[in-house]
Amino acid sequence: ADGDVLRDAGDRLARAIHERYLAEYGANANPAAAKPWAELGEQYRNANRAQADHIAAKLRLAECSIGPDAADTVPFTPREIEHLAAIEHRRWMVERLATGWRLGPRVDRRRTHPNLIPFAALDEDTKAKDRSTVHEIAGHLGALGQGIRRDRRVALRASTGQAELEALAATHPGDWIVIFSAGLLAGHRTAIRHLLDQGLADFVAIPLCHDGLSLTDALPGEAERDLKDITARARYSLLLDLGPNFDAPADDAAAIIAATDAAATLLAARVPGAELL
Repeated sequence: ADGDVLRDAGDRLARAIHERYLAEYGANANPAAAKPWAELGEQYRNANRAQADHIAAKLRLAECSIGPDAADTVPFTPREIEHLAAIEHRRWMVERLATGWRLGPRVDRRRTHPNLIPFAALDEDTKAKDRSTVHEIAGHLGALGQGIRRDRRVALRASTGQAELEALAATHPGDWIVIFSAGLLAGHRTAIRHLLDQGLADFVAIPLCHDGLSLTDALPGEAERDLKDITARARYSLLLDLGPNFDAPADDAAAIIAATDAAATLLAARVPGAELL
């Protein structure tokens, strides 16, 4: 069935995580989890799937993303490893608590576990396991021919165009450019489309609103259709309210320019690692 095909494709990373677990722990693995994927209980499959699904979120927190080439993987810094290890422990806790586990001695049939405590309170051996989970991300992705690339996040001012974006890509060839823009300006849409077509960047669409109204309404019909077309190619979208301090000019064209600059300033302040361009 189609659902089975989609699940099999999505399980590739979860399977890689499980296979690495078996290779690392061997005879010390939990007996219920020490089985080939085909024989693994759904509870343990879902635990691997949850860990796999969270990899992209961890990478975003480290200002990274999944790249298409395992050979180009960049290493995490010690600070990133510690931060992501704490995030991984929190993810594991949420998963356990959501399925009825509670704090107590390790008794699986009673769903009690002693590590349902903050990361800082864990013993060093348990912290080391969470750090190992972070270290292993590169290996999991590498098993699928993928890697980790460092993101360079940019929020576009109204005056920024294709030339500035191409210059940035040429100056930082090892970085993956992630463009944050509302796409309200034709020049921005042209520049974003060009870099996407060249395989030089990703795009995060930023729909803007002010006083409860979408600023897309200020665009003429053809421009609105063009914006929808480029937004369909975005990695994801983030709605941004310009807030009460934004004073929109009465003229639509001037309002779009002012809103674009205001949004760029807000994004540079709120998105980790984002810079104005």
